[in-house]
Amino acid sequence: MRHTPQSATICRQETILVVDDEPMILDVGTQFLRQHGYSVITAENGEAAVRIYGQRAVDLVILDIGLPGMSGIECLKHLMAVDSSAKVIVSSGGSVNGEIEAALALGAILYLQKPYTLHELVRVTRKALAT
Repeated sequence: MRHTPQSATICRQETILVVDDEPMILDVGTQFLRQHGYSVITAENGEAAVRIYGQRAVDLVILDIGLPGMSGIECLKHLMAVDSSAKVIVSSGGSVNGEIEAALALGAILYLQKPYTLHELVRVTRKALAT
């Protein structure tokens, strides 16, 4: 039996892309997720999220549905076209015109109702990454 030293063990930090047009959500959510050991990338709109997702290894996307410009639904469609197994949590203050249901039908795995607590954010993040 071969012994592998602890220093040789590679620990990969999970990367989360948080997409929201509200700076406070990006700042506070990012800080809290980082405190829980995640690497966090942020995007303020759908176009930036699609670009980042195509360039970086991302384990989970937390996507606001109510984005300016490219909507959260359109962003989700692009993400799923790039990677049909993408793990995406959608977030919104309410379901407008069935957008939450549409997002789940398009492949989002969970819904996070705004306003949410930071502990809810971490709980849902852990749940999504475990699936």
